[in-house]
Amino acid sequence: MKNYLFRILALCMVSSPVFSAQLLYKQSFEKPIEESPEIQWTTPGYPITQAIVSDSPQDGQKSVRGNFNATVIDPITKLQGYNFVQLKLNFRKIPALTKNDWYKTTEKVYVSWWFKHDPCLWQGSNYENTDPIRTTGKIAFLRMNEDPATSYYFTMNGGKDGSAALAANSWNNLWQEWYGRPSLWLANGIPWGATGKWHKISFLIGSNDNQKYLMWWVDNKLMKADRFEPDGKNKIYNNFTLDSIQFWHSFKGDMDASVESPEPGVCNGWQIDNIEVWDGLPDEPLPPTPLTPELLKAP
Repeated sequence: MKNYLFRILALCMVSSPVFSAQLLYKQSFEKPIEESPEIQWTTPGYPITQAIVSDSPQDGQKSVRGNFNATVIDPITKLQGYNFVQLKLNFRKIPALTKNDWYKTTEKVYVSWWFKHDPCLWQGSNYENTDPIRTTGKIAFLRMNEDPATSYYFTMNGGKDGSAALAANSWNNLWQEWYGRPSLWLANGIPWGATGKWHKISFLIGSNDNQKYLMWWVDNKLMKADRFEPDGKNKIYNNFTLDSIQFWHSFKGDMDASVESPEPGVCNGWQIDNIEVWDGLPDEPLPPTPLTPELLKAP
């Protein structure tokens, strides 16, 4: 009887399909940006403040760099800073995502990218800050119909407690019903922010019991607030379709009094590298960048 049950179990294991997530897209900025039509590099009415650089990429040879501070010329890009980032990833122009209308019909998508901020104490006329690595701004708009008014977005803070917010624009009244607020303040308990080191942002949009949800990690550590959703599965609009991601921006008044790190002329700079899109949660995500005690000291 025991051997019979073992054979039945083994047969079930062999015949049951095992889903393994597939990498559908990767952008590591190794090629000229003109060869990537899915990347929006400019926005009418705004100056170009980012460039592809060879300075300290997360992996490979290149990454994108810009600077939030409009009062400085970035020492690496040689461009004047600005508090708005034009970089946008458009799913509608990625063949692997538009084949068979995948991005429109899928109920599961995992996106990740790496970012870093120059090590400096972010301060401004609107932003008092004593935490040496805390930052401010919006990391990314997850857009439906490429419209910032119909998007969810991540608001960065980081700092010693690793806090940040997942927010919905005013179009989504369901959030008021579910959570009683437009923004959910979450944390992962590990320090991240303006460390001068690479950190990984990733999120999963999935569906469970006919309800779409969004999970979000920084350095592979789940962002959550147990009083809202203990498992980190934050409910989102069931008809939400992710078709573009607009990367972050901040506000001049949140950084106009920032204090430079010991490296002169480098402050409020940012870099992005290695954007990936998967059709599910990867089995082995990349490990987080370790933090040393020195990174937690005030500049």
